[in-house]
Formats: sequence, C-alpha cells, structure tokens
Amino acid sequence: MSILLSAYYPEGIVFVADKNATVTIGDRRFVEPTLTKVLAWPRHRAIIGFVGLGSLANYRMDEYLRVFIAGNRDFTDITELAHRLRDQVQ
Repeated sequence: MSILLSAYYPEGIVFVADKNATVTIGDRRFVEPTLTKVLAWPRHRAIIGFVGLGSLANYRMDEYLRVFIAGNRDFTDITELAHRLRDQVQ
C-alpha cells in the first residue's frame, strides 16, 4: 500500500509520500525502502510525487520524473506543465 499526503497551510504546502513497499517472498512479507517518491524542481519551483512501484517508458517512476523535471526546469505556467506531464503519460 502507498500513501500520498498533502496538507495546505497559510505558510505553504506539506507534501509527503511513503518510501516503503511491502514485498512478498514465498509466504513471508517484508517492508523495505524503495524510491524517493517526492521530488523537487530546481530552486524549489514545484514538487511532484507518486505512489506505488510502477514504471513508465522503461524507467522506474522516480527516474521518469527526474527526466521530466530536467526537461522542464524553467517552466513558466504550472497548468501548462501539468498538461505536458499528462500528455506524456498518456
């Protein structure tokens, strides 16, 4: 199970995600750390997060988002950025 939480305050937004995954081996379950699930743009212009252990375009999701962030470092409109990510994912 994955958890993504955001809380909104006058001072800013708190955004967190779990970093552990439950792995089943045989009849035993283990919890182990996996990926960084909340990533920031340079100069803290935005943050992005994900849940689960998915992959996209042959990348782990954290790697995919790092490539997306690098290609969109200097975005000017957050709505346009969201549409760009949506379009790439689809």
